[in-house]
Amino acid sequence: MMHVSLDEAPQYNAISYRWDDPRNITHITINGLRYNITQSAFIVLQEWCSFWRTRLIWIDSICINQKDEDEKAQQIELMRDIYRNASRVVVWLGDGRNAHLLGSLLDELVQQ
Repeated sequence: MMHVSLDEAPQYNAISYRWDDPRNITHITINGLRYNITQSAFIVLQEWCSFWRTRLIWIDSICINQKDEDEKAQQIELMRDIYRNASRVVVWLGDGRNAHLLGSLLDELVQQ
């Protein structure tokens, strides 16, 4: 994990995903610290991890301190810039069972 200002951020991927039941948590370790994350965030991280190269990602449930209401309010105001400055934005709707939803959504957006 690294802390940088948006003005000095290296290239990163921002991941937007479907939140799930906050009681359905698992644990990960980053820089020796234990973090509680939802099962859906864990699945996203598993899908985006690579043994071959380092990927910098921004994912709200980890990059925003969920226990600090002031920080959350600050970060929510920055989310437009966070996504705008990302080299890639990934929208994760879930496993393959939900992939057809993305296709339907994209069809509707293109037709408008």
